Amino acid sequence: MSATTSKLNFGSPPPRASSARSIRSEVVASNGSTFNAGNTIVFDIGANQANTYADFQSTYLRLNITNNDGAAIKMEQAGFGALVKKFEVLIGGSTVCSIDSYNVLFSMLLDMDTSNAFKDNAGKRLFMTSSNGTAADAITGQTIAAGATRQICFPLALTPLAMCAKMIPLWGREQIRIRMELESAASGVIGDAAITNADLQFTEPTLVMYMLELGQDVQNQVVAASGGDFKIMMPNFVHHQTTLSAASSSVSTTLGFSMSSLNRVLVAQRLQTVNPATVTIGNRANLGLNRASVKVGGVQYPQQRVSDNVVVAGGAITQVDGAEPLAEALISQRALLSWGHDSSLEGGAGFNAVEPAGTFDTTIGKYLQEIDLESQRTDASELVAGLNVIGQICQYESTYAVGPAAAHLLDIYGEHSIMLVLSVQSGTFQIAV
Repeated sequence: MSATTSKLNFGSPPPRASSARSIRSEVVASNGSTFNAGNTIVFDIGANQANTYADFQSTYLRLNITNNDGAAIKMEQAGFGALVKKFEVLIGGSTVCSIDSYNVLFSMLLDMDTSNAFKDNAGKRLFMTSSNGTAADAITGQTIAAGATRQICFPLALTPLAMCAKMIPLWGREQIRIRMELESAASGVIGDAAITNADLQFTEPTLVMYMLELGQDVQNQVVAASGGDFKIMMPNFVHHQTTLSAASSSVSTTLGFSMSSLNRVLVAQRLQTVNPATVTIGNRANLGLNRASVKVGGVQYPQQRVSDNVVVAGGAITQVDGAEPLAEALISQRALLSWGHDSSLEGGAGFNAVEPAGTFDTTIGKYLQEIDLESQRTDASELVAGLNVIGQICQYESTYAVGPAAAHLLDIYGEHSIMLVLSVQSGTFQIAV
């Protein structure tokens, strides 16, 4: 046993820095410089960049938002995140991810995983988030005055490129294409009844990227250690949408998921009718949901369905506790015992809001549902092995104590693992799900 600390160990100098340099690069949109709500912005990241790797965890979208409506508009609490309807990544023409209703997923997990302090500080400055307000006659949100312009910087959160633990090689033969479809103005922001897509303008969209360029000696070492293939595991999301009709008390829908490792299922319930003056993307309802499960090949997961304590009196819901659905969501997040875990689920109408209208701060709901499908966890609480649902019928089922007064959309997401494989010999990618 040593009688000294590491501060007195002078025989182990640190290794010398490797032959590499960091490069800050800007990639402008390849299909124009001015866009409106509802348009799609495309970025093409070039291939054949020798010994170069992209750090997508340090990459963000920078653009300007101009309000050309005759009145001020407000952003939802998710800020610019509520304006990204669909996010796609393609490599060499093959689809890596295509996340429909990306904004609903982003808003849901922003509430689950960030605090009000973030929304009112860094998030506010970066991409115009705001915390849960308490006004009974107004909606709190970052404002863009009529004719005004705001610049935002939006990280590529919840995308496979940013969620994986590896840098992405750019020295292959195939370019990376990123497509971002913008939400309609009526759904993505809070404005007057006459707001149109043309009233919301987005200019000079640019991907600000950090890249790592290796010296040839280090690149040779990395290639030799790969065994001929660069294998990159990354999480991904797929989306399914269905409708709970007014007065209906159950949902049973076939999801169409097909992957070798389905890790968890996430569900958001929101009003089907769009009102430009209310919160559309981030207003999530509980609806008195009292049972929910996923079926794969006829087998129910979890074996005991996730339930909630819903009290009904006189044909109306008088109490929803929400404790068990939240506990299950925290288990899915590996955060049941992480009591320092940040969230912002109890502002506005809160996590257990039955059928919030989204018209004021006090009628914005924060409910969400997660069903964990992982069979194991490591000491580091990493996700290990989900369900193989290839070739099997995958269904979501839920029941409600009382049917809702209005129709609601159910946005159902499956998080699963994919593998991106780059062949050193051919310089081309393959995708395995």
